[in-house]
Amino acid sequence: MTHNAGGVYDPGVWKNAKKLAAGDKDDDKKALAIPAIKNIIEAHETKTDIPLLTENWVSKDIKEAVVTNYQSLLSQLQKHNSKGFAWQLIKGIVNWGLILAIVAMCFAMLAPEMIYDAEYRSGLLSHYQFFIDFLLARFSLYGLPAWSNYPIVLAWFWGLYVAIPKLYWKQISQQKRLGLTVFSGYVFSYMSLKLLAVVLSISHYPLLPTNMLVGGALLLSLYLVFVGFFGPKKWYFKILAGVAAVAGVAVLQIGLASLSAQVQFMPEHYTHYSQYLGAILEPAIQYIPFTYIEIAVLAVATGIITTRRRFWIKAKTAFSEYDCAVLLKSLKLDQ
Repeated sequence: MTHNAGGVYDPGVWKNAKKLAAGDKDDDKKALAIPAIKNIIEAHETKTDIPLLTENWVSKDIKEAVVTNYQSLLSQLQKHNSKGFAWQLIKGIVNWGLILAIVAMCFAMLAPEMIYDAEYRSGLLSHYQFFIDFLLARFSLYGLPAWSNYPIVLAWFWGLYVAIPKLYWKQISQQKRLGLTVFSGYVFSYMSLKLLAVVLSISHYPLLPTNMLVGGALLLSLYLVFVGFFGPKKWYFKILAGVAAVAGVAVLQIGLASLSAQVQFMPEHYTHYSQYLGAILEPAIQYIPFTYIEIAVLAVATGIITTRRRFWIKAKTAFSEYDCAVLLKSLKLDQ
C-alpha cells in the first residue's frame, strides 16, 4: 500500500450504502448513483483493484458491508423477477401444446388417410438411427454421393452453433451453447424431414379442405376458451372471458349447423351436423397418438424459451430504471 487514507470516506459512503436493499427503490437508485459506491461494486464484480480501496479511502469493513447490501439487493430483485415464473411456464407449455396439437389435427382432417401411414414412419425417439445410418453412409440425400453426408452434417450443426448466440436473448455459456446445438440439430432435422415428407406425400391423399375448416373452427374455438380462462390476470375477467369464449363456441357451432342445411357442405349421408362433426374429428384424434411425443418435446422447449425470454425482457426493462450498468451485468441482463 503506497498510501493510507485512514478510511476518511467511510461515513459518507456508509450513510448512503446502509439504505441499499432496505426496501425503498428510490434509496437504492440514489445509492447506486454515488460514484464511490458504484466503484466499490464494480471492483468487486470485476475482481479488480482500485485506489479507493487499495489506498484505504474506504476501509475494508465498509467495503464488505457495501458488497453485502448489494448482494441482498440482487437477491431481492431476482426473487421479485422470478415471481409467478412457474405458473407462467406451465401455461406457456400447455398453450404451445394446444397450438401444435391443433396444427397436427388440422393436417389429419385435411388428409385423413395420412394417419394410416403415420405408424410406419420413424418417430423422434428413434431419429438417432437416421444419424447413425447417415454417418455410416448407408444412404445419401437426394442422390448425392455418400461422402457428402459428412460435410452436410458438419454444416448443419456448425450453422446452428453459430446462429444460437445471435438468436439467444442473453449471454450463453459454452456448455449451454453446445447442448442447444445438439438438441436443436437433432429435433430440427427430424421436424424438417418429417414436414418435407408430409408436403411431398400429401398430394397422394384425397384432400378434404372443408373438413379441415369445419373441424379447425371448432378446435380454434376451444383454444379461445383456454385463452379466455387463463389469459386475463383478474379473476373476474377470467370468468367473463371464459364464459364469452364458451358462448362463442356455442354460437359458432349452431351457426355452422344452420349453414350446413343451406349451403350443403355436409355430405348427404350424414343426417345430423353433430354426426358429421364427430366423423371429421375422428382421424384428428387418432393422429395424436402418433405425434404426441413430438408435440410434447416442442411444447416444452418452446414454452421454456418463450417464458424465460419474456421474463428476461421484463426484468431488463424494469431494472434499467436503476441506470446502473454493473447491476444489469450482475443480473446477466447487459446483453
